[in-house]
Amino acid sequence: CSSDLVTGLSTIQRDDDEVRLAWNMIDGASGYEVYRYSSTYSKWIFLGRTATNTFESEDLLSAAVYTYKVRAFAQNSSGNIIYGDYSKSFQIG
Repeated sequence: CSSDLVTGLSTIQRDDDEVRLAWNMIDGASGYEVYRYSSTYSKWIFLGRTATNTFESEDLLSAAVYTYKVRAFAQNSSGNIIYGDYSKSFQIG
């Protein structure tokens, strides 16, 4: 998982104020971290972790454009968290 790149990031559902994202699962991953870019703060904001390959992002403005990225993580035998590379960013508008 340490160098695996999350691929296939896409929208599987979009409502006025929320979006459900999905991506391809990575063998050996314990879970995934989801980030959204904030143009207000000019940085990526951590939204949360999920053990599945889907995530629901809420409290969105219907006319706004949002950009997301995801990375996998796993725990090694020493108990340390190992992170994979970030996915390519995915824009929803």
